[in-house]
This record gives sequence, structure tokens and C-alpha cells, in this order.
Amino acid sequence: MRAATAASGHNTLVISNALGVEKAAVGGMRQGGYSALRTALRAPDRVSGPARYSIPRRARAACPN
Repeated sequence: MRAATAASGHNTLVISNALGVEKAAVGGMRQGGYSALRTALRAPDRVSGPARYSIPRRARAACPN
């Protein structure tokens, strides 16, 4: 897994913290969907609902069900 992909959930939380966002619904298409899923897995208490669309096959294989 590329470092940028692995850090995507972390980066979303860093930006949310800087903006003062405590909890949010996150979502995205393709790689953005993977980032939304990683954010939800990393901090489930901060995500009210993840949405993912058209996630590439190799990213789906890297995520637990």
C-alpha cells in the first residue's frame, strides 16, 4: 500500500481537527471512497456515516469487510 493511501484517513482527521469539526459524514468516489473508509476505521467515533462509491478492486482487497 502506498504511503499516501495509508495516510489518507489520518490526513482527513488532521484537517477536521484544524477546522474544529468534531463529527462528520465522509464519502468519496474511487480513491476518495477508500479515504472515507480509512477515516471511519481509524476514528469511528468521529464519523457519523461513511459513503463509498466505485472503490478500485485492489483497495477493496486491502479493507476488512
